[in-house]
Amino acid sequence: MQSRLWAYVTDRFVTWPRVAAEIGVQNVYDYVRSCDPSSESPGFAAVLQAATDRTPLIIDAALQNPDNNPPAAQTLRIIIDVWGAEAGNLALSVLAPGGIYLAGGLPPRMLPQLQDGSFLRAFCAKGRFTNLFRDVPIKVVIINAALLGAALVGLELGQNPDGRTSYL
Repeated sequence: MQSRLWAYVTDRFVTWPRVAAEIGVQNVYDYVRSCDPSSESPGFAAVLQAATDRTPLIIDAALQNPDNNPPAAQTLRIIIDVWGAEAGNLALSVLAPGGIYLAGGLPPRMLPQLQDGSFLRAFCAKGRFTNLFRDVPIKVVIINAALLGAALVGLELGQNPDGRTSYL
């Protein structure tokens, strides 16, 4: 399935981040739907067509009513597998024994699905390095890290009237 997805994505966008990033949800959904157009309910299709951002609708359908939204549920499974594989690739590239952190808007919403084992299987599927990865901690950042960072910069700027920060 992922090799066909790769061909679908590269024909349109060139890179895997168009799958792994939040915009990827829509791209993967379009691919899944293209494989079996009849699996999408007409009502859900109409809702998606009227939406400016389909990602939250697809995620909500996958999380809240997967049995009645098979393309959304399959999209979520694929996204989690891709995240796991890409996080494992990153951990292998930088030898990250301290752990991998998943952040952004989607991981906290998908925590139960991230914990069901498929993410970890994809993360650890690294051939002879598989056993090494079983002990790498994987954390989900559940706070809005970007907002927290902006607040810290604001605090720093407020403490230094000249506008310089100690870390820039």
